[in-house]
Amino acid sequence: MKKIAAMTAIIALVSMPVLAAGQGGFTGPSTTTTTQAGGFTGPSGAVTTVANAKSLRDDTWVTLRGKIVERISDDLYKFQDASGVINVDIDHKRWNGVTVGRRTQ
Repeated sequence: MKKIAAMTAIIALVSMPVLAAGQGGFTGPSTTTTTQAGGFTGPSGAVTTVANAKSLRDDTWVTLRGKIVERISDDLYKFQDASGVINVDIDHKRWNGVTVGRRTQ
């Protein structure tokens, strides 16, 4: 009986990383190899340019139209539009299973 319980526990522990693997996120050059889950879904606001967003205070929520060109760290990405480049913080919970690449707008 103890062997069965031990085997069940081992199988559960070994299979957990497979079940916990994230889905979605950014595919492109990355300085880290962390898996993510998701992307943004919800109402859209007025579109802001990168040049305008740089003049706003830190942690201001904005809607940008362009491309994520690089993953810098866990939640930090380099975003680019026609007016420039800016670092954006996108939490894992915001991806919602959507996968984007360098060419996705």
